[in-house]
Amino acid sequence: MGSPTYTVHKCLGRGGFGEVYLATRKTHEGLEKKVAIKVLREDVPNAEQALARLRDEARMLALLDHPAIVAVIELTRLDGRIALVTEYVEGTDLCSFTRVDHLLPTRVACEAASAVADALAVACDTPSPDTGRPLMLIHRDIKPENIRLSRHGEIKLLDFGIARSTQMTREARTATGNVPFTIGYTAPETFSELVQHPPSDVFALGATLYRLLTGDRFYEALKLSEQAGLSARSERFSEWHESRMARLWAHPPELTALVGQMTSFDPDARPTSLQVQTRLEEMSGSLPGPSIRRWVREVVFHEPSAVEGPLVGRVLVEERADASEVFVRKRHPPAPPPPPTELIPVQPAWRESSTDGPPSAPGAPPASSNRLAWMALSLSAALLLLAAVAGVTSVVLMALWMAM
Repeated sequence: MGSPTYTVHKCLGRGGFGEVYLATRKTHEGLEKKVAIKVLREDVPNAEQALARLRDEARMLALLDHPAIVAVIELTRLDGRIALVTEYVEGTDLCSFTRVDHLLPTRVACEAASAVADALAVACDTPSPDTGRPLMLIHRDIKPENIRLSRHGEIKLLDFGIARSTQMTREARTATGNVPFTIGYTAPETFSELVQHPPSDVFALGATLYRLLTGDRFYEALKLSEQAGLSARSERFSEWHESRMARLWAHPPELTALVGQMTSFDPDARPTSLQVQTRLEEMSGSLPGPSIRRWVREVVFHEPSAVEGPLVGRVLVEERADASEVFVRKRHPPAPPPPPTELIPVQPAWRESSTDGPPSAPGAPPASSNRLAWMALSLSAALLLLAAVAGVTSVVLMALWMAM
């Protein structure tokens, strides 16, 4: 049986670890389908961990069966490089509708947020293949750029590259102790407590919905240090929060109230993703504007922009002989204790911090040498003290010291 081929049309984006391509996948039976391909760069640093992260993302996507989560097709090898093949969603990202003069209708924005909230609920509740418990998976990068609207009115949540779950064994071991965050959509506890959990995703979705409704960012005009400062004190955050919610004055009170609760300072005060989905669905019919499926019929979707990529224009054959290697799950020894937790801003696709702990100072002596030196010094001091007490002469003291 012949292997599928991939005709690469354009590169949709490049980053620190690889590229994303639009391609046509053709099977030996002649079936063709447009797909998106994430391909690791040939010169990617720390290639083993980059590959592990790609495997982890593939496993997560394969587990999450939801119409608002991009579907994985396969993890394979193309042109000697590992590639994650997913469905291609023809349409546009919601960041295209974040200008004040080019916003989504209120109902469309809320239906989009409702679909994402439902996807987040499924990501939390899906059973883990490792423990059987709910995954409690958090996306950690909710923003308009990672939410795609298709030509048919479907919503897809993209990029699970930095998603995490405490109930799923991961191959990647880098970035231990780091807390990636997206500037402008970060929950207060991420700054102040260096923690993230499902309510953190709800906050990011609330900040996303706020931007879709107003064209303004929740932390508009604030530097990163100022965002962190707001998160340090609930009083200061509450003042800022109140001024932000005032911008929603033209929208229905129940919608303003929901966005306010989603972006609350206290994680426990936020609704769950399932509650967000339910409330948005219930108010959808009374919101101004057409439904999302009706609205997209009038939208002009432009062709996606392209950047330079080494695979553009080529026809690649899936290398089945080596493809099985990408599915092998390696068993790692227990990870070392994590270094102090730190915030790591989320970079564009394929950029994730990978620190494994602070390096030793240049020229520092080995720890064993330090211990021996301290032992010798301590023993010398003890002998001198004993000699003084016993009235030993200075000649004997000198002999003892020289003996050391």
